Amino acid sequence: MIEIRPLTLRDDLAAVGELYAQSWKQTYQRILPQRFLDKLTHDRWSAVLHADPGASLGLFEDGLLIGTAMLGFPREEERQGYGEIVSLHLLPQKEGQGFGRRLLEAALQSLREQGCGPVRLWVMCANTHAILFYLHMGFQPTGRMQTENYGGQSVELMEMTKK
Repeated sequence: MIEIRPLTLRDDLAAVGELYAQSWKQTYQRILPQRFLDKLTHDRWSAVLHADPGASLGLFEDGLLIGTAMLGFPREEERQGYGEIVSLHLLPQKEGQGFGRRLLEAALQSLREQGCGPVRLWVMCANTHAILFYLHMGFQPTGRMQTENYGGQSVELMEMTKK
């Protein structure tokens, strides 16, 4: 049975952090420095998960956590009224089975229920697999870019939106 719901403090948030760590290590292995990925542990996400667990959706298969999406709202004035998908991650062995689509659709529905119109996300430009997925799901590049630093390496990200 599949269940997608907001996380709570009763959930095993360390397991959510571990899911993030596993997903990052698999997804970004050819994008980010290996020494950075090797240091990732579940506690990297602990503070944000404990501060507002309900900002994240958990995707459960037969009661086991297999995916998570963190939702938010952009601070920029020109993005008022937007929702934001801050992150969307699955256990690596669950990719390609339709779970990402279901989790993204649930995230979009949750943001609509919170009064958001368009939704944006940022994706690493080198993550072509994710970009193709988001294009397939109706997102379009806006042309806005930003650079973030991971383990001493600058990484370009592109903004994508769905109206």
